Amino acid sequence: ALRLTATLITAPIRSLTDATARITRGERDVQIGFRGRRDEIGSIARALEIFREANAEVRKREWVKTRVAALAEIISAQSEWADFGNRMLAELCAAVGAGHGALFRIDAMRDCLVPVGAYAVDSRLVTTPALARGEGLVGQCWASGRPLILRDIPADYLRIGSGLGEAAPAMVGLWPLHMPDGVVGVLELATFQPFDAAQSELIEETLKIAALAMDSLGNAIRTRSLLEQTREQAQALRESQEELRAQQEELRASNDALTEQAAQLEEQSEKLRASEEELRVQAEELRQTNDELDVIGRAHV
Repeated sequence: ALRLTATLITAPIRSLTDATARITRGERDVQIGFRGRRDEIGSIARALEIFREANAEVRKREWVKTRVAALAEIISAQSEWADFGNRMLAELCAAVGAGHGALFRIDAMRDCLVPVGAYAVDSRLVTTPALARGEGLVGQCWASGRPLILRDIPADYLRIGSGLGEAAPAMVGLWPLHMPDGVVGVLELATFQPFDAAQSELIEETLKIAALAMDSLGNAIRTRSLLEQTREQAQALRESQEELRAQQEELRASNDALTEQAAQLEEQSEKLRASEEELRVQAEELRQTNDELDVIGRAHV
């Protein structure tokens, strides 16, 4: 009877108690036995299974919330596209175990996709040309506005490498980043194994905050560019005004010089008129003298 009691009651209770402790510690791979029993032990096991699932959901949400908060803090602090993309991908890929990541933004002025960040990708992405809507998988994700999930990846499509080796990923996912007025970017991740529920939820939450942050950063960069253009135009205007003032000063100086020269010419003209008058008077006196001499000469004859 004691052995039967130990087998049917004591051992199951100890097993369920141990499972409860492991669940409380946050272990994920806890298996709950005895759920098929139709007695009190079975009821306890089924209740413990519900507790395990609820606890796992709570821990998943806490994990996602913590990672999202960290991502939001990182990306909101960036002021340039490259810093934004690289920092976001480094944090996200580490959290979800992705071996490759790339982020593209929509260049509305050129109506194309351009890369803004990469994680564990070779330098070719840096020189990737702009992609048109519908061009390649990234362009298709933009055009459709829907996620693309690829499995059974060909060995020559993409390689995730490390210092020890490289291999093809098991899955490649592409997700559009939506705002109310359209897609603002595309996220691409590659991994050796499919993302679990928590990782998938983190990706979905990241898409939301990243879309908002990309839209805000784009507006901030455009505003900064306009302010810079305004400062440059104001500087050019100040330089033009300074140049105009210098030209006006030179013109005033030239006018003053011309006025002085005109005054000098007037003075010289007045002196010349005075000299001419003096010469005329002398000529008249000389003529009168000559006339008198002629009269005297005729008188002596």
